[in-house]
Amino acid sequence: MAIALVTNVTIPALFGSPSTSSAINTTGASLLIVVASNFSSDLYSPTDSKGNTYTSLTRVASVGNTARIWYCANPTVGSGHTFTLTRVNDLAFGISGCAAAFSGVATTSPFDVENGTATYGASGVTGSVTPSNDNELILAGVGFWTGGTPAVMSINSSMSITDQVVDSNANSTSGSALAYFVQGTAAAINPTWTSTVNPTVLNAFIASFKAAAASGGGPIVRGGSIMHGTIVRGGRIAA
Repeated sequence: MAIALVTNVTIPALFGSPSTSSAINTTGASLLIVVASNFSSDLYSPTDSKGNTYTSLTRVASVGNTARIWYCANPTVGSGHTFTLTRVNDLAFGISGCAAAFSGVATTSPFDVENGTATYGASGVTGSVTPSNDNELILAGVGFWTGGTPAVMSINSSMSITDQVVDSNANSTSGSALAYFVQGTAAAINPTWTSTVNPTVLNAFIASFKAAAASGGGPIVRGGSIMHGTIVRGGRIAA
């Protein structure tokens, strides 16, 4: 089964309390992703209404913003699924995030490679990765800070944006965005995130996840006969 996006949702920024997404139906997903950013300190962690545990990838940080990807392989999924980002202390404000659920991803040790870069300007690359296998899921995230002006993000390299969200504080205006691409033949990829505001603090990152192993084929049919795992030609069993 090929990797596919099942559903996605934003986790809006709320100051002074946990931030929780709307409920979505994640049935059929084998991988959950949360990308989030925060103005200033990296003092938050994702939870969800299904009790899943998330693994963090490497943080990318610079002045005014910090961001990263979390993932959960082989998760508990279903309807009414919500995602929450919770502040650890008063320094953790302006949290915003994007969550997404994917099917067709390996349920055991799916994470492959990652990279990330911090940039100050109108655009920034994620850093290059080369997946180990064909047909992997490529995820690109970005945390950004514009110092008071809301920004709209875009990305190249055939990536499709699932969501982007900006906090509501005019003094910080941090935000996050998530994009994905299901690659065919494994090859190096280094997408560029671009902001409508220049300059912008851009903490861009990328990660790849392996596809589930293909299931075995069905019976082979030759000359009107069906043999499971055996080829039949001309009425006799072929070697």
